[in-house]
Formats: sequence, C-alpha cells, structure tokens
Amino acid sequence: MKAVSLFFVFLLGLLAKTSAQAPPMSLQQAIQNRLVEVAASGNGGYNGFCVSLLIKNMQTRPLQIRIDAGTLFVAEEEQLQNLLMVEERLIVLQSKENKKIDVRTMCTESSNGSPYRNAVFKTTLLDAKNPLFRLAQKLSSISYYESTAQSMVWSVANKNSIEDIYGKDTAKIKALIPLLAELTGVPAHMFNINPKSHELTFMSASIEYLSPKEMPIKLCIYDQANRLMQTSFEDYPMKDGYYQFKFGFAHYQDPARVYTAKLMSGDKVLAEKIIDKNSTYTPLRKMNRAASISYDLPDNVLANVGVYDSLDNLYAPLAKDYRLGKGFHESSFEGCRDLPLYQGFYFKIKNTADGKTIVSQKIPNTNSEAKKYDKIVKRGTLNVNLKQTYEHTRLVVVDEQEQIIWVVYEDSKLGAGAKGIPFVYQHTQGPNAKFKVRLLDEKGNILQEMCSGKCQ
Repeated sequence: MKAVSLFFVFLLGLLAKTSAQAPPMSLQQAIQNRLVEVAASGNGGYNGFCVSLLIKNMQTRPLQIRIDAGTLFVAEEEQLQNLLMVEERLIVLQSKENKKIDVRTMCTESSNGSPYRNAVFKTTLLDAKNPLFRLAQKLSSISYYESTAQSMVWSVANKNSIEDIYGKDTAKIKALIPLLAELTGVPAHMFNINPKSHELTFMSASIEYLSPKEMPIKLCIYDQANRLMQTSFEDYPMKDGYYQFKFGFAHYQDPARVYTAKLMSGDKVLAEKIIDKNSTYTPLRKMNRAASISYDLPDNVLANVGVYDSLDNLYAPLAKDYRLGKGFHESSFEGCRDLPLYQGFYFKIKNTADGKTIVSQKIPNTNSEAKKYDKIVKRGTLNVNLKQTYEHTRLVVVDEQEQIIWVVYEDSKLGAGAKGIPFVYQHTQGPNAKFKVRLLDEKGNILQEMCSGKCQ
C-alpha cells in the first residue's frame, strides 16, 4: 500500500513537471480560449513602460503566458495614441491568480495625443505579416528601445520621413535597415548610419472650440516662421457644440522651441494656441452623471434637447427634433461630451419651431453638489372645500419659476364639499426648493393651492 502511494505521488510530480515545461501560450490565444481576463490601462506617456496589464487566470491550474512583441493596445478614446508592445514578456500565473505587469510600448500615431494615466485600451495581436508586428519583433529580438526606434515605428505606421532615423548605436541601426527598407519602400542606402545623438521632443496638447454650426475643420501646426509642419483631423465634420481636440506633435529641433496650433475651417482660423514641450491637455469636467427632469406640455411639440450655458449657448446636443406628446413627462439623460470647468450649465428642452425653452434645470457643478440634487420624495394632503362639482380637475406641482414639475392626477371629477386630497411627488431641485401644490379646473383656474417643500 505504501509503495502504491509513493508511486502516485511520483506520478503527480511528473505530471506537474511536464505541465510546467509545456510551451507558453500566447496572451491572445489565452484570451480567445477564455483562460484569462485582461484589463489594459495607461501609465501615462507613449514611449516606455506605458501600459499596465492586469491579467487574471480563470483556471484552477497554472498558466505560462507569452505576451508577444507586436501586441497592439488600441485606445478607447479615439484622439489618443494606440501603443505597440515592443518587448516580449513571459509570465507565470498560478491557479486563479491576478497579476499586474507593466509592458514596454511605442506609439503608432505621431499626430494623436499621448495617453494619460488610467486611459483604457483594448488588447489585440497584429497579424504576423503586419509591418508593425514584424518591426516590433525585430526590436524585441535585439533589445533596441531608444528614441530612434520610436522614429522607426512612425516611419512604418505614419510614413514619417526616414530622415528622422539616426542615432549613436550604428550597429543596431544597421541591423534594422534591411527590414526598414522593405517595410517603407525606401532603398537601404538612403538611411543615415552616421553616429549622431537623436533628439526627439514630443508635445501633447489640446485646443478647444465652441462651434455655432456644422463645418469641416483641420488642425495645423506651424513653426515660428509660419511654416506648416503637420496637419491632422483633416475634413473632420465638426457640428454645433463644444469640442476638445487632443493632438501630438514630434520634432527633432531644439527642445525649447515653441509652435502654434491652429484649428481651421478652410483658411479661417477658429482658435489657436502656443504649444511647447510642457503643454498638456486642458482639464475638462466629466459629464457622466445621470440627470432627470419632469415637466408638463400643453400640446404636442418637436423639441431639441441639449446642455446650455448661462448665456444660452449650446454646448452638447443630446437630441434633435425629438417628438414629445401633450401631457406630463419625465426625461433623463446620462453622459455627454466633456465640458469646461467652473461654468454653470443647464439641461434644456427647447421648442424646435421657435427655439423657446420649454423646461430648464441646472446641472450640479460637483459630485458633492450633485448629491444635494438627488431625487426627493414629498408627501402631503391638500385640503379643499368646493362649492360645486368639477368634472375635469387636475392636481399639479409647480416650482418657483411657475413650471409644472409633477402631475399628481388629471381629468378627475370632484364633488362639492370639504375633502382632503393626498399627494405624492418627487423633484431634483434640492432640499431648499419651494413648490406649490395646485388644484386646477379644466380651464386652468386655481381652485386651491398650498406650499410644499422649504416654505419658511
């Protein structure tokens, strides 16, 4: 019996050893087979260890995972750069283990903005025949990660000039030139192999604009002599509302040089900004909190819905020619484009025909302020003493701007005499808001009203 037990232990050890020596599985294969879950986020920047991978082993057995050079991290935000992994990594995951690993990347889009910390990426593996995959594999095989290598990636991905490819490590550059010549279509003898310090400066910045109408735009970078250096967002169909355009620009001149970014429609300059190596994105306010508004319409209307500032400028269109029927409505919206900090904004529904505001509600500026405007439920009883019978009565709640924010009931018959009418309503105007509960006849005349909310 003891001999059988010892043989069983030996067999288990042999199986474990065989499993540990199995060739590693590619990350992409592990994802496709649902063996692992992966979340990719930015560490900030475009070149270096700029992506953090959180990999979770979904199995009850250990896994060896190979993360290939040539893995592409696609930015969720379209204006940010996609990042190419250029150094192969091997990791071992124990049963159900979560492991975080930073991987080395280079950017594939020189005119896009540099990813910020916690930017979200989708993980994908390029085809083995893809030029970027082949270049990434070569860079990994010779462990070449200098700024010259970044220029090589841009020459393949964006067709940037090979004049930007030079450096001091001529041996490694020579080793890469045959592949670069094949991938770019530029003869090998055209590449610069003379040793020279590689000076790459990359700028990330943003330019903002409140557009009054739809128009095609482009974003141009000019040097101090007003020479055009780069064009991006060409023929982008900008519509009405507020926009932020994030962009990047690389140069090989004095790192202290400044440039001018111009947002243009045709030859007209809409906005411009001086940029340098210290430029950053203008911080904006995330509009990702759900909001709701209640209102009453006397007739059917077509309406435009959007976010407006205090001067009634449209910053974020939410719906156009939205059909609203007669009667009481509760509308809600969640999320829109980011908006400037430190400005007041309003959720408005406007009549398409005449542009008049049907209903307006202030949007809280901060999360702490927003909590004050969570839904509040109010209850009470309206006491009335009617001298006659009314066939079509309506019980409504109006705010201090005389907007109906709730309809308790409508088209109800009430007989003569004294009675108490219970009511329940809700609002999002804060704990200090004051309302009136009104009983109306069919012509809208007030039969009785009482204060509700913060009445003192």
